[in-house]
Amino acid sequence: MWRDDIDPFWWYRLVHQRQYLSWDLWLEPANYAISLLWTIFFTVVTIYSVLVLSKTELPDRLLSGSKSFWDDWVVGRKRWRIYVVILLVMGVGLWTAGLRSGDEQALQKTMRETQESLEKSKREVEKWRKDSADKNKPPLSEPTAFLFLDRDVVESLYGQYSPDLQRTAVIEEITDSREIRGEVSVEDFLKTSAGQQFLQKQISQYQNSPKTPERKLKDVVGYLSERSLLNRFNGLEPRSDELKNLDQATHLLTSRYGIVINDKKLRSLRDSLLSEEIASLEKRLASLKGIVLVEGDWVVQSLGDGYRLRSPFVENVTHPAICEVKLHRDEVPTRTRDILDSLSGKPIRLSMLGNVVVGLSESSRSIQLTPIAAY
Repeated sequence: MWRDDIDPFWWYRLVHQRQYLSWDLWLEPANYAISLLWTIFFTVVTIYSVLVLSKTELPDRLLSGSKSFWDDWVVGRKRWRIYVVILLVMGVGLWTAGLRSGDEQALQKTMRETQESLEKSKREVEKWRKDSADKNKPPLSEPTAFLFLDRDVVESLYGQYSPDLQRTAVIEEITDSREIRGEVSVEDFLKTSAGQQFLQKQISQYQNSPKTPERKLKDVVGYLSERSLLNRFNGLEPRSDELKNLDQATHLLTSRYGIVINDKKLRSLRDSLLSEEIASLEKRLASLKGIVLVEGDWVVQSLGDGYRLRSPFVENVTHPAICEVKLHRDEVPTRTRDILDSLSGKPIRLSMLGNVVVGLSESSRSIQLTPIAAY
């Protein structure tokens, strides 16, 4: 019963925010306990009073008085006064109906706005969770528009990893297509002689089918990702509940209520909460080499002969490590040039695949990549 009377937000503060020492948190159940004790006290007093009064002359007097009231005021000559009182009550009720209706409508409006506010907050939290889950999806697993693609490098990478790459791509297609049905798994089926024959047939079809550079890149990235040969960066995932609550609250206040937050204090707080994660990330970046995939918001800067794109590895910290890519104007399609020209100085959300040229060091906070694809 107590769980139904307490505001659900009380449980959220107790279980999730762990406000064990908050005075306001414990004031609500304390008030409930006091109210319950008063109810029990008055119930016991009422029962005891009835038992005591039953042994006196009061019940007989009450019975005599009620009989006299019935005979004179209900069925007797004074009954018209009762009718007058009833008519007066009805008249007052009709006269105040508009005011009471307005109060009820205001209450219903407030409840409706509160419900809509809760639903909107729930949708925003779900969206935030979905965005976090999307970070773990395989690269290029969804339809993608490419802003830049170095076809020669893609062909070179595709040739380096064949035929293992082709076998992996075919097995992935077989698994996704659900062409193999039955009680055994795809892996168990492919271990049989019939499975090996079916696999070789599918590989031959794959080799003979024409493939665009975009499709080859998808297979290359999928292969490298599955073999853990691709370094992927898409922001730090908060580990502590305190940091998760901070990010959720910041997102809610800025996106919904339009509240301006002190960026300097926010970055300083995130520096403290992310100190261990940032140290681990920078240690990883110091030895970074090979092909990497960096996903996030990139700030575009127009240069004379091309464009410079820069993206922080960690958002909202004081001195983040930066990933930097330069695209030559003559290597970029016309449509992409128009987009980048219109975004000079503004962020664009991209996934950048490239090869590390310059790593993180004490003298430089920038990781420089040679671009392979931007999408």
